[in-house]
Amino acid sequence: MSGAPSLPASRRRRRLLGDADFSVLVCADVGLQVGPPGATRRLDELRRFADLDVDGIVLTQAAVPTFSETLVRRPDLTLVVRLDWCSQWRGPQLSPVSDGVGITVSTAEEAAASGADAVIHYCLLGHGDPAVEADYVERAARAVREAHAVGLPCILEPLIRGSNAVGRERDAAHLVWGIRTAEELGADAVKVEQPLGGDESGVIGAAGVPVLLASTPPISPADAVARAASGVAAGAAGVAYSSDFFTADRPAELVADIRAAVITPSRKDHS
Repeated sequence: MSGAPSLPASRRRRRLLGDADFSVLVCADVGLQVGPPGATRRLDELRRFADLDVDGIVLTQAAVPTFSETLVRRPDLTLVVRLDWCSQWRGPQLSPVSDGVGITVSTAEEAAASGADAVIHYCLLGHGDPAVEADYVERAARAVREAHAVGLPCILEPLIRGSNAVGRERDAAHLVWGIRTAEELGADAVKVEQPLGGDESGVIGAAGVPVLLASTPPISPADAVARAASGVAAGAAGVAYSSDFFTADRPAELVADIRAAVITPSRKDHS
């Protein structure tokens, strides 16, 4: 298990998820898991999403150079590096699986060298094979330790997936279990789905670390705004959206609507 985060990790976590602000992150790492998102085809087509009025962007390690110009021009834009791949999210058109597997593909040391402000790693629970579930936990714990060793905070994504949890992936009790597991592994923050049944307060209130809400069906601009509004009312620290932004006809307008719904000013600074 990880000990307390280092001072640099704690300071970077505060910068990423400020106590008084509701952070808006765009997760441009999804191509690693599901291929080109939305109407995009090439990796460099995602650069326009980094120019939205967002506070941070999630990228794979290999994608960072593609976004280097934007990252230099926008020193306010926090960079979160995705450390792992998993097969869980493939839809019907991409050889779907019910019990996915995963592997760590980059390191916190590499992320730190590329200028990252934080790293993110999955911790999937509910797999039909207990050995695979244990592997997720072990790799998540290692990601936290290695991140703290180089002064980076680590966001864990404790998602409930697999044949042992079919139909109950977003039950409040399962989400609370996932959050507690991540926290016990030393996570500095967690990214979770919105619970079914509207018990955001019960789920987010169970966390002792900042909570980011993920894109969660149904996906539409109105649902993305409503999810953010209910999340901030329950104490969420922000949203880390993927499909909500990539499928929106007017993503810039969606970001503005989210900020208006949570009454959070922009931190964007191009000066």
